[in-house]
Amino acid sequence: AKSRLVGPVAEILEQLKHADPGQINAQRSVEDKEREEDERKLSIGIVGYGAFGQFLSRKFRQLGHNVRCVDRSDKSKEAERANAEYFPPYDIINFLDGLDVVVISVALVDFEEVVTNLLPAEGLAGKLVVEVCPLS
Repeated sequence: AKSRLVGPVAEILEQLKHADPGQINAQRSVEDKEREEDERKLSIGIVGYGAFGQFLSRKFRQLGHNVRCVDRSDKSKEAERANAEYFPPYDIINFLDGLDVVVISVALVDFEEVVTNLLPAEGLAGKLVVEVCPLS
């Protein structure tokens, strides 16, 4: 007895037999392009969600990146307006989990305290850390 394909696999194979090769390649290239775009998206965390942190958040979102933020004040409403995800300081481990980039955007006078007391070194391992501290 000869084996045969059945169900959805057989249906797709039949469609492929009758499809224009150009359509198959065009569809594949669209899917490849979407996958490549997803691979280029970064998960960016912003520490300090004041005016400059919010500005960076909007720019990163416009470029299609995923943005999280953490601030000592509740900035959940500001984050929601910018389509970013807000984390309170006590949830810093979850904030850091899965990030590609950490942007530290706190006043320069607060930088040492934030780095020493808020950001655990093990949570920063393997991430690009960028400091953009304004002077005030």
